[in-house]
Amino acid sequence: MMFIRKGSLADKEALFNLYLDVSKNPNGIARAPEEIDILFIDDVFNNIIKKEGLLFLGEERTTEKVIAAIHAHKYGIGIFDHVLTHLTILIHPDYQQQGLGTELFQRFLSEIEKHRPDVKRVELESRASNKKALKIYQKLGFKHEGILHQKTRNIDGSFEDSYVFAWENKNFLY
Repeated sequence: MMFIRKGSLADKEALFNLYLDVSKNPNGIARAPEEIDILFIDDVFNNIIKKEGLLFLGEERTTEKVIAAIHAHKYGIGIFDHVLTHLTILIHPDYQQQGLGTELFQRFLSEIEKHRPDVKRVELESRASNKKALKIYQKLGFKHEGILHQKTRNIDGSFEDSYVFAWENKNFLY
């Protein structure tokens, strides 16, 4: 159903369209549609390139349409040079609840284990109310490390906690 590959600058438009589609769900990613523009996508790619990040895309096998993405990058600060942060995963609304996110995550983490001995930690943040995602993160080996109280402001104006998770690369070398 889904073919997973590394992303490149040639994928800017496809990633832009995926972000727009996913951002329409107010409980999805932490950006509203009006916050997605080509400058934001340029920033995503700049961070991946300049801060030694990683981007994988999932394509629908028959149409080659980009239906999923996962990316993270380093902080760009020496003392945190072993950390990939700002992890974002996107699954097109028409393809959610099919295990594609788990598959994409597994490929991403496998790539780090096999080819990124410079990465010790992968960090992510999630809304406390996103119970399905929280279970998936823990199943994939992410450890719940903390709570950022009332960090997230929901579209209705209410606040909720954000949970911080980290995964550790067993093949970290330096």
